[in-house]
Amino acid sequence: MIVSEEDIQSLERFLELFAAEDLLLEDHSYTPKYSSPAFFANNPHFVLPLGYDEYRAIRPQHDPTAFDRATMLGFRDSGELVMEFESFFRKESSGEWHWYEGLSHQDTPEQRPTKLDLSFTPGTIIEAWGIPRDPTPPDHLHFVGSQGSHRYVPITELVDRLKLVARQPDDRPRSLLLPNLWTPLVQLDQRLVLEEATKDLVREVASGHRELASIHWRELEELVAELLASRGMEIILTPRSRDGGRDVIARGELIPGEPTIIAVEVKQKKTVTLEDVQQALKANEDFPSLLVATAGLFSAGVIQEKLRERNQLRLFLKDGVALRQWIDVYFGQN
Repeated sequence: MIVSEEDIQSLERFLELFAAEDLLLEDHSYTPKYSSPAFFANNPHFVLPLGYDEYRAIRPQHDPTAFDRATMLGFRDSGELVMEFESFFRKESSGEWHWYEGLSHQDTPEQRPTKLDLSFTPGTIIEAWGIPRDPTPPDHLHFVGSQGSHRYVPITELVDRLKLVARQPDDRPRSLLLPNLWTPLVQLDQRLVLEEATKDLVREVASGHRELASIHWRELEELVAELLASRGMEIILTPRSRDGGRDVIARGELIPGEPTIIAVEVKQKKTVTLEDVQQALKANEDFPSLLVATAGLFSAGVIQEKLRERNQLRLFLKDGVALRQWIDVYFGQN
């Protein structure tokens, strides 16, 4: 993981703005502008050096599966969670998930009441907790464990950790699901566009009026993306280009609670060669898995490459026959 000096400067600027705003909360008409959970949801790599190896974002207001995901992470029974958007970090040492609650003073959780009168304004909520108003800004990141435990990390420790990573990049593997890539609204928009773009094409191919080998390469990419989405995958189509890079990025859970990212390359050619697949494996070596799909066939060398032990769980192949089978199932369901 790489942290730049610009990253650290952006964090310090945010903390200054947040601290200045916090002192204005006594004005009951003031609406907070700088949200700590939102900032770290868009910059989760700032938090990972605090001993976390995975980040997950949940956007409940647009995501009907959010409660199921919260249950999976062990947070279903906490009345505080799954309200607007939530960020979860997995502790590297124990595997326990921590919910990022926000910036705060390190107060004792027992001091807080179980319920708050929602008519309270920000200034009086502090008084309701029985915690004296402190003129100094919040100085800790507050995390809540799935068993109700609390972790407070001083902001100074966070900044020091980031400065250390800036000097000495951390190359340990981490899973970072970028919220701007996988938010439910993005997924919904992409799914609607794909369905509209491919519904006629699927019908024509399923009915035999068009052959897969005859459609444009971008249409084939969109078709494969829609077929993956219909199987429950979350997908992102990459920009329209023919630079040899991945065409689709897909995310799904092969094991419940353990999401995996799959790079997808679509080849509109009669025969996909071993060289084609080896280049794709090299270009996508940072992805856990690679799916190569084609309207044509795979050469014997490609099949042998798939059978190699190191590729059995990394390389997946779908030729024109397999795509037709997918299309028939999809057409029968829609």
